[in-house]
Amino acid sequence: MSESSSEIVFDGIDDVVDRFVEVWDAGGYEEDAASPVGWETWKWDYQRHLEAEFLADTEVTELSQSDVPVLLEVLDEQVSIDTKIPAYMLGGGQNGGVAWHEFKEVSEADVEATADTLSFFFDPTEDLVERLDRFREFYADVEAGSAPGSLLGLGGCLLMFVHPDQYVHYKWTQMRDFFGEFADYKVNQGFDARQYQELNEACAQLLTRLEGRVEDPSMLHVQTMIWSWSDLLAPDAVEPDALPDVADDIDFYWVNQTHDEELDGEYLRSTDTKWQRDLTVLDPGDVVFHYANQEIRACSVVEAEAYQDEFDGEQHFFVDLSTDRLSDPVPLNEIRDGLLDPEVRQEKTRYPLNDAGKVLQAYLCHLTPDAGAFLLDAAGIEPPEPEGETQYFWVNAEATDWHQEGGESFYQVTNSAGETRRNLEAYQEAMPGDQVLIYQIAPVKEIVGRAHVVRGLHEEAQYLTKHPELTDAGS
Repeated sequence: MSESSSEIVFDGIDDVVDRFVEVWDAGGYEEDAASPVGWETWKWDYQRHLEAEFLADTEVTELSQSDVPVLLEVLDEQVSIDTKIPAYMLGGGQNGGVAWHEFKEVSEADVEATADTLSFFFDPTEDLVERLDRFREFYADVEAGSAPGSLLGLGGCLLMFVHPDQYVHYKWTQMRDFFGEFADYKVNQGFDARQYQELNEACAQLLTRLEGRVEDPSMLHVQTMIWSWSDLLAPDAVEPDALPDVADDIDFYWVNQTHDEELDGEYLRSTDTKWQRDLTVLDPGDVVFHYANQEIRACSVVEAEAYQDEFDGEQHFFVDLSTDRLSDPVPLNEIRDGLLDPEVRQEKTRYPLNDAGKVLQAYLCHLTPDAGAFLLDAAGIEPPEPEGETQYFWVNAEATDWHQEGGESFYQVTNSAGETRRNLEAYQEAMPGDQVLIYQIAPVKEIVGRAHVVRGLHEEAQYLTKHPELTDAGS
């Protein structure tokens, strides 16, 4: 039998255990409970399903070929929650789905070998490290096609639901944060059988602390406590339903900012409109979070729609912003799990984080309204006020090509003689997004098109600061 190389010693864990028991006894983990920890009792429903439909009539350490498809079918059932439990326990999304799909494919390809492997794997009288190593060898294709640690997470998930009194589910981010906080213990990423053994033994200590305090304590309780510890210690923490309200017409984006001059100049720049950097999707009032060096460093509001201008001899797309740097940048490791929460992510495509929690290699990424509200809350930023109603203006213009599609013109607040134009208040009131009807006064008088205000007086001053070569142009 293998032995753990070291014992994990907890420090400051009593408050977590006490709070868990308090919330558990109050029904805080039940469905629709008004508490900050969320619904977690579906795990017990799933375990009872597995027990009733398979474990009660089958010796799991002596599986036959005919048992394998039945076990897979039972494990694949959606119980209480509208998704397949093993995939969900791995974090959901594409990564969890792929890992679970690959596991089933490998299992079905050779049911005799699968029965032999799982019989050994589920046998608690055998050495745990040897069982995990054999599980890893047999399901190597699952590990090769998914994120680091996914196969160990799947193995821990199966062990927990088959033997809920002995084994805990493994998820690297959960284990890393929990054991880093309460044991000063670094959890490595990837498939480490011996470390899982150490972690499981430490969780057995926590299970002992729950004995006599909750009914029928199991590793399901321990895993739930590990999953929700930060919420337990923050009873006033913001729940998803209590996130800041934001206007319906505001969209949120994430930009991977590698150029400080863009942040300093309060603008975005891209070479084309491929989806990874398409600035034309941004509308005035949209909110952009600036990410660099493993943290959110600033938050901006889009001032005007994208426009084209020359940069280094080539045409580029630009978007002007009103940017606020964060006095306390928000580290990625503090927001990763929140952004990956299925209720926050909502299966959004072109999202800044992939299923493994890695930052997507794209310049501009899309966020859901809940993800935007979550980041506003994490950064301590008030949601932007909704834009006012669109204003409409009339412009008299001689025949030029600026009113063609994509054209742009600068209107000065003074005429050629240096005198203030009539109706100055219209120039002062015009805001980005306002609509303009273009009336041609020569050679033929007629309405020739419609345009929108790109930059008002305030935005124009910012723009000219960034483009001094245009200082002869007006506002």
